[in-house]
Amino acid sequence: MSPGREPGREMDAAIAEKVMGLKLVGDWYSTDNAAAISALEHHGQQYEIYRYSANEYRVRVWCAAQATGLYVTGDLAPTLAHAACLALLRAVGAA
Repeated sequence: MSPGREPGREMDAAIAEKVMGLKLVGDWYSTDNAAAISALEHHGQQYEIYRYSANEYRVRVWCAAQATGLYVTGDLAPTLAHAACLALLRAVGAA
């Protein structure tokens, strides 16, 4: 079952569990840019952040788990934190 696609507790819990290997205790990955960047860095793969406008972001994450080792691109989102979470969840197969 895929986590919610909107920022909030359900998405944050999925990032905490699937990416960080933790239980959600306080970080709000989908709404806090610093927490989202921390999750990207914890993932340990290369990532790219694209900002198309003030309210349009997309993040690409290198996915070594993919047989071809390709980048996984998240959907457009209105915030960096949300875009990072969408890409990370897709990279770990939870989206």
